[in-house]
Amino acid sequence: MSRRSLHTPAPDAASLRARLDRARAAAAAAGTDALLIAPGSDLRYLLGQAGGSFERLTTLVVPAEGTPALVVPKLEAPGYADVPTDELGVELLTWVDGDDPYKLVADRLGKPGRVAVSDFTPALHVLALRSALGEAEQTLAGPVVRELRMRKDAAEIASLREAGAAIDRVHARVHEWLRPGRTEAEVGADIAAAIVEEGHVQADFVIVGSGPNGASPHHDVSDRVIEEGDVVVVDIGGPLPAGYNSDSTRTYAVGTPRDADVAETYAVLQRAQAAAVAAVRPGVTAEAV
Repeated sequence: MSRRSLHTPAPDAASLRARLDRARAAAAAAGTDALLIAPGSDLRYLLGQAGGSFERLTTLVVPAEGTPALVVPKLEAPGYADVPTDELGVELLTWVDGDDPYKLVADRLGKPGRVAVSDFTPALHVLALRSALGEAEQTLAGPVVRELRMRKDAAEIASLREAGAAIDRVHARVHEWLRPGRTEAEVGADIAAAIVEEGHVQADFVIVGSGPNGASPHHDVSDRVIEEGDVVVVDIGGPLPAGYNSDSTRTYAVGTPRDADVAETYAVLQRAQAAAVAAVRPGVTAEAV
């Protein structure tokens, strides 16, 4: 049964506007005149729409002072129809082939001293923006946006909980498919289908590492036949429509493990995990945990 109807809705306009306001303040605090946010997870965080990066420039211009603007090719503008630009106070600036979108950005900013560009902006656009912006210093936007995204709001926490619950439901069904005589690939195909059934957009990765393959952290699946007594590592996950991803690794035993020390080793790991959970609290560093 599909669970798509259970998806957490995208953040409302008020939440998105608050994120944009924080981004502007963070840019100013970093001594940056503007953030140039390319399609991807940063854009989705700020607008609720990830978009796509192509040969034609799309960028969200977030000035430290002034009105944000979404510069987008006119032919791709329909893909942003669900973005509440009016409520967000974002101006939509479209352009067509023959226009210079980089000049459009430069004209929007005047003569900035420093601009920060999304970490994953294609070089095609980075170099063209550098030329259009003249003497402006170009830095990465990641250090600015990262600080905002580390602190999750209520909508993000709900999305993360939903992602965790969705992948937990898949793991709860692994016993249906993981049995002797089946290959890793066969088990992986069943898991991939269940990931979508349980509300994900797609299965981003399915690792079924049986026996010796479990020692490879980035194994995929293979034609190895699962045997009685195997220890099997299952590492799976994918995105939900709200943009947040699940990622969960669990270790299974097919019957009684052949190696006598498996149970003891697993118990050590469980104790370490319990100690970490008990140590986590506000103000404690990751190193201390």
